[in-house]
Amino acid sequence: MPHYSDLTLEQYLLNELPPERKREIDGRLDNDPELRRRLEALKHTTNDILAAYPPREMAQRIKDRWAAFSSRRRLRPLPWLLPSLVAGAAVLLLALPSLQPVFFQLSEGTRIKGQAAQLYLYRRVGDQVQLLKNNDSGQKGDLLQIAYMSSRDAFGIILSLDGRGNVTLHFPSDPAASTKLSRPNKTLLPNAYELDDAPGYERFFFLTSASALDVNMVLQAARQLAQDQANAPAGFLPVAAKIKQYSVRIDKGE
Repeated sequence: MPHYSDLTLEQYLLNELPPERKREIDGRLDNDPELRRRLEALKHTTNDILAAYPPREMAQRIKDRWAAFSSRRRLRPLPWLLPSLVAGAAVLLLALPSLQPVFFQLSEGTRIKGQAAQLYLYRRVGDQVQLLKNNDSGQKGDLLQIAYMSSRDAFGIILSLDGRGNVTLHFPSDPAASTKLSRPNKTLLPNAYELDDAPGYERFFFLTSASALDVNMVLQAARQLAQDQANAPAGFLPVAAKIKQYSVRIDKGE
C-alpha cells in the first residue's frame, strides 16, 4: 500500500490534490485507521498554528522585527510570509488577506553531514511563493525567505556566502545572540534576503550542534571557505566534525 507524505495529506485536507489522487485516499480511509489518525493529527496541528499566529498579528510582528534590523545588508521586511508552518510539511500562509495558502514540497537541499535537519529557501514570484531546490537559478533582486527545521540538535547557525567572497549571517541576528533553535517545528526567519549582483552562486549553510556554537568562529570558517575560489562553490566549512552542515546553493551565472 502506498505511503502518503504529510504534504500530500495536507493537500487532501484543503482539496488541493488532483481528483484521481483524492479519490485514491478517499478509498483508503474506511480500511486504514492509521491514515485516519494522521489526518486528524494534521487537522489539529493546522488549527493550533492558526490560533497561535493570527495573520494580522504576525504581519505586525514582522514589521516590528524589521524596524530593529533595517540597517543589515540586503535584508527586507516580509509582509508576504507568515511563520505558520505545520511540522513536517512546508505550509506557508501569505500575510496578504487576498491570497490563499500555498503549499510546497519539501526540499532536502544538499545534506552534507549528519541527519535530522533541513534548510529551506522560498522566493516570491508574483503572487506565489516558490520553494527553491539545490542548484536552482536565481538573479539579482530575488527576495528569499529562509526557514529551518531541526528535530535533534538544539543549536544552529545559518549563513550564506557568495561568488565575491562575502559572508552574511542570517541566524542568529548578530554574533552575540543565542544560537538556540526553535524545535521541532519548521521556523521561518523574520526577514527577507535580497540577492545582489555577486556572480556565480549564493550558498546558504545551516550548521547544527547538540551544544552552543561560537558564531564568530563559524563566521571565520565561512570567510575562509568563501575566499577559497576552488572549494567555495561546493566545499565544507572547516569546522569541528561534531558540527553538522547542510547547504542549498542558488546558481546565479556569471
